[in-house]
Amino acid sequence: MQLTEKQLELLSAAQRHVRDARALLDSSSDQSWHLAAFGPECARKATLPRRHLDRVLGHLGEDGDDLALEFALAIAPEAARYRLRRWASEFPLLAAWRIDCRYEKTRTRARSTAEPLVAEAEALVHRISQALWLDGRIPGDFAW
Repeated sequence: MQLTEKQLELLSAAQRHVRDARALLDSSSDQSWHLAAFGPECARKATLPRRHLDRVLGHLGEDGDDLALEFALAIAPEAARYRLRRWASEFPLLAAWRIDCRYEKTRTRARSTAEPLVAEAEALVHRISQALWLDGRIPGDFAW
């Protein structure tokens, strides 16, 4: 079954977030750091087939995020195929990222700090996107 329009929007946003985070590394590494984690967040939500189930999940790293993910996967167990749990060992920077970084003062994150996070975000978004594509869930006219 192909992704719904909402799921495709989330996957498109995931691709855009990591692409923009990469583009911002030189001009605004703080913004790059902030934006990067939204890619995996949107990609994760794109795997959830039930309407509005993506809203159960908040931002990565928020209190209750693990519990919300377990709830979502209990309702939509088919999404577990996309390896949405226990990212910390493979993606430690994403696991440590917090939404509150948006309040950090300018020049808190150097490019050398932000780039590894962007690389983790890209790897995760591409892994989920590839799995969805291999499952035949992304239409041929999808705008990557």
